[in-house]
Formats: sequence, structure tokens, C-alpha cells
Amino acid sequence: MKSWRNHKLEKAFLVSLTLGLVLVATLIASAPMAVNAQPDSQGGYTLVWSDEFNGSSLDMSNWVIETGGHGWGNGEREYYTNGQNLIFNGSTMTIQARK
Repeated sequence: MKSWRNHKLEKAFLVSLTLGLVLVATLIASAPMAVNAQPDSQGGYTLVWSDEFNGSSLDMSNWVIETGGHGWGNGEREYYTNGQNLIFNGSTMTIQARK
């Protein structure tokens, strides 16, 4: 049978270990991702991807419309449509929320 002191030390060790693992996971998740692109001379940023929404529909080489039933398997209240709520105007696209 474990003594009270050994149980308390074991619990403190497990708590410390858990907190340490959470800290390491947080640091890894928040680390910047490397992109193989060179920054421009203006602002130090490089455009990696864009879609200007020119036209009256999505460029399906850039986008995938996911559709699904009510709840999508996890009970959420959203319903995924096939894009009939997308509105294009010049170089903008608006997703219209519908009840």
C-alpha cells in the first residue's frame, strides 16, 4: 500500500508532466509554418495564394463546395448548400446566410 507522501509526490509529478506536455504542444502548434517563398522588397511579404473572384462563379480549381445533411454528423445547426447562396459582385464574393 502506498504511503500518503508517495501518493502526493506521484500526483504532483503527473500534474507537472501533463502541464509540460500541454506547453510543448502549444509551442509546436503556434510555431510559424515555413513557406518556400522569397519575400518581396516592398513589405517583406510574399503572396502565396489568392483568388480575385472575377466572374460569376467559383474557380473550382481553387475551391471545393462541401454539401451535407442537417447536422453533418456532429449535430451542428448549419446546413451545407451547393453554392446557391454565393453572390458575386465585381471582385468580391459574399456568402449569404439563409434561415
